[in-house]
Amino acid sequence: QHYNAIANSDLTLVASGTATLESAILNTPMIIVYKVSFLTWAYAKCLIKIPYIGLVNVVAGRQIVPEFVQFKARPKLISKEAIELLKNKEKYNNLKKEFSQIKIHLGSAGASQRAAQTIISYVFPDNAYEAALKAGVLEKTQINDLKDFLTAIKPMPAAFDPNYVRR
Repeated sequence: QHYNAIANSDLTLVASGTATLESAILNTPMIIVYKVSFLTWAYAKCLIKIPYIGLVNVVAGRQIVPEFVQFKARPKLISKEAIELLKNKEKYNNLKKEFSQIKIHLGSAGASQRAAQTIISYVFPDNAYEAALKAGVLEKTQINDLKDFLTAIKPMPAAFDPNYVRR
């Protein structure tokens, strides 16, 4: 349900996590808002050395979506940006074009299946599992269980298909 809500919205206000990628994949412009306690913010500021908090900006390697973090996360600033984004069609459409590049960076649908196959190839390169079986390191059921687990990873909902058309 929430994918439909995002896809049918003109603008979303999102936290910095995967919701930014969901909004971008669904081609819905957004504003990133994130505020935590002062101690949490200070601690994170010491640990995190990337310039952006929103995953969509991290993937892009630059700020394409406005971020209102901690002291900038104020209603007047956020509402001013939201109004500007909704009124300025050129800015709005440019943001949507940027999202197509994000989709390219993320790859096509089926990423979890490709990741599973990659993991299997690293765990069992060139039939190394046969050597592990002969050496008694692994049992055949363990190998089959791991392969079943990795290949059973469920794909994302259809809305995450890069060819998904917003209604």
